[in-house]
Amino acid sequence: MSKFVLVTGASSGIGAAIVRLLDNEGFHVLAGVRKNADAEKIRSEYSDRVFPLIIDVTIPSTIAAARDQVGELVKQHGLVGLVNNAGIVVSGPLESLPISRIREQFEVNVFGQFAVTQAFVNLLKTSKDGRIISLSSVSGLLALPIIGPYAGSKFAMEAMSDSLRMELRKSGVKVVLIEPGVVATPIWERSATSSDDQWQTNLTDQESQRYQGMMSGVMGLKDMSKPTTAEQVARVIHRALTARKPKPRYQVGWDVRSTALFLKPLPTRLRDWLIQLALKRGAKKNRPT
Repeated sequence: MSKFVLVTGASSGIGAAIVRLLDNEGFHVLAGVRKNADAEKIRSEYSDRVFPLIIDVTIPSTIAAARDQVGELVKQHGLVGLVNNAGIVVSGPLESLPISRIREQFEVNVFGQFAVTQAFVNLLKTSKDGRIISLSSVSGLLALPIIGPYAGSKFAMEAMSDSLRMELRKSGVKVVLIEPGVVATPIWERSATSSDDQWQTNLTDQESQRYQGMMSGVMGLKDMSKPTTAEQVARVIHRALTARKPKPRYQVGWDVRSTALFLKPLPTRLRDWLIQLALKRGAKKNRPT
């Protein structure tokens, strides 16, 4: 029996790794991308089981058009999986980061994801064992400074997915969260290159310098960690798609497991102090030699 899975954000990083693995495992993959060039690349790199879809999670018309296309493709088999993978990282101090940038973060990582979920949930119900798999993060468990918008979006995804899981309990659709640690993908590099200096408006030179130090610390911690690979995350997503009773949550990587087990339960002041120490270490590591 043909098994169809829709993956958003399929052009690179974790999304591309998911498409590659599912294609190799014999799934029919509906690969959501925003650009025609990415769609052409997918056609050339994968088997004919992979069908590219133009879908921008922030543009309702593309979601509706994709739903109609998918409905025709899967009408005899149903849709067995939706992988909410599309996402961006917005970084900067919350006291001065333009509200438009924070809205952009939530539009993509939260509202866009649930717009897609709402559009495709009925197709998932027809498969009798549909799965909604959403990419969270270690930042959905613990918020660091400077990446507050990103962490906030992942906290929101965690909470709303918990509600959705209980709401859909008797529908046959299972809701799963994937919580990777730091993953070696282009998303962080794109965030760094697309950031601007608007957040420095109305800050003193001393405040700007302090925040620059925090940014350096966060990036240093990322570079010091042993990153989880996109392929590791893809394998866990495959497990969540194929398990008879998938877990509500899968943690991928030593850093997210240690955060959940040791750091998150600590008293808040102690946890803040330890994070500040770690940021100083990260900034030192990230300092140009």
